[in-house]
Amino acid sequence: MCPLSTVLNWVNEFSIWLPGELQLEVYELTSAKSVEARTYSLNHWFENGGVLIIGYEMYRNLTKDNSKNKKISKKAKKIIHLALVRIAINVNN
Repeated sequence: MCPLSTVLNWVNEFSIWLPGELQLEVYELTSAKSVEARTYSLNHWFENGGVLIIGYEMYRNLTKDNSKNKKISKKAKKIIHLALVRIAINVNN
């Protein structure tokens, strides 16, 4: 998690410092403009591992209580919860 202004810089740093066979799959959500695209990337990261680079505001917006937001499907809410909320709880315990 980092400031939005540094997300793409961190993506670039991973490609510079971990080239070739050491390269990890790096995910960022700033280029995904829809909730569906973000959810797809989150799910792929959650299931396959790698590095997720996310801005503070994006994290806050995705993890806030969206129970009343009908634009976000139940499946998307579940993926967001598993990938961003539960994983954060598990890391800290």
